[in-house]
Amino acid sequence: MNSLLFEFTDYRTYLDEWLRSQPAGGYGQRSKWAEAMGCKSAYVSRVLQGGAELSLEQGEKLSEHLAHTRDEKDYFILLVSLARAATASLRSYYLERVQEFSRNKLILKNRSLPRQPMAVEQQATYYSSWQFAAIHVLLMIPAFRTPKAIGGKLKIPLPRVLEVLEFLVRIGAAQKTGDRFKADQVTLYLPSDSSLIAQHQSNWRVKCLQSLENFSDRDFHYSAAISLNQKDVPKVRAILVSAFEQIRKTVRASENEDEILGYCLDLFHL
Repeated sequence: MNSLLFEFTDYRTYLDEWLRSQPAGGYGQRSKWAEAMGCKSAYVSRVLQGGAELSLEQGEKLSEHLAHTRDEKDYFILLVSLARAATASLRSYYLERVQEFSRNKLILKNRSLPRQPMAVEQQATYYSSWQFAAIHVLLMIPAFRTPKAIGGKLKIPLPRVLEVLEFLVRIGAAQKTGDRFKADQVTLYLPSDSSLIAQHQSNWRVKCLQSLENFSDRDFHYSAAISLNQKDVPKVRAILVSAFEQIRKTVRASENEDEILGYCLDLFHL
């Protein structure tokens, strides 16, 4: 549960969710919290019900008990400070800091993704078309390491396949042995503030639209307009970020790859 702390802007809501995520609904945890903070269980109940606030000292002790990381501890104590703010100006100050902290932690570029640096001109070429990333990933699969096999799978003309392969070899993203190619085990990462991000996103959404035209039961597509309270938007965003991380872990752990897929995650204000 700690990894999702940054989706919350109220420490009580976080603690309630933490309890619900535990076996038996967190039975017995309040007593352990009280012991860790040096107070009575009844006081912990009052805090969770909104009848009292944690002191900064209690917040620090509880954070230690919950085994928060340094960033999580800083954020948790910031939430306690926000709840304790007695004036509108001070509350506004802490709220701005909370939102900035949460936003920075949820931006994907700040997460520990392995990266392979590329020169600006190389990035411009790599992200100019979906074909570069698709062929790069397809080289992970032994059955698709020849130009002919790649072209047949992706329905790309052979001269274009050869052009892309030569580029990938030139920038060190692939290796050539005889007439076969193999991808290096690297992740080419484009920061979310890159000027090329719009092109990159557009490339794959065009492919998504093409997939809709050739609908298959093997694929999954879902779109909807939703309404919810503004304070719940960061929580939904965090769920999508968490889903991305779970998918990434599954992809990395997958062995003997034999299929290539594309996927897009979107959440945006209308």
